[in-house]
Amino acid sequence: MAGEGHMNAVNKVLQKNLQKSIDRRKSYKNSIVSMNSNSELKFKEISNDKLEKLKHKIRIESKKHQQKMFWIFVLLTIIVITLFYFLFSDFNIDFSIFSRRR
Repeated sequence: MAGEGHMNAVNKVLQKNLQKSIDRRKSYKNSIVSMNSNSELKFKEISNDKLEKLKHKIRIESKKHQQKMFWIFVLLTIIVITLFYFLFSDFNIDFSIFSRRR
């Protein structure tokens, strides 16, 4: 048959591509397994005294941050209240002009 050599070449290329695809899948699965196999974290060991000092320092910073946020909230609340006061304090419309007089 004519063209038989051409068909064999196409089949060989398709087989190579299929094999490459299979190899890629296997290597991807192996890489996922190898990436997830080492999941332990190691931290620096410190003494109990240093650990207590660090905890105390973190607590002090947290307390300062909370106080700062509280005062910011109070200041913003005062600003909003004064803005509403000045916005609505001059809202004096005499509705008597809209009423019917008989």
